Amino acid sequence: MTAHEEMLAAAKTLVRTKGRNEFSPKELIEVLKKSGSTYKVSTIYPEMLRCCINCPREGETPHDYFKRIKTGKYQLIEDLKK
Repeated sequence: MTAHEEMLAAAKTLVRTKGRNEFSPKELIEVLKKSGSTYKVSTIYPEMLRCCINCPREGETPHDYFKRIKTGKYQLIEDLKK
């Protein structure tokens, strides 16, 4: 699974577990580590920006999974039933 696919799955898990559609990069990284992800933190942070609709993305292929709602807090924008 690619980094962005793992991040999406981790975000869905977080939102379901918390019962609230809000998470931090730190929480996302914790879920990724617990799930056995082999991606480094240095890969995850830039990938998170690439997956965020309202973050700077210069020339990368975007994946519109998240929306930054305030500094350090993100929201899943994809339908959780998928």
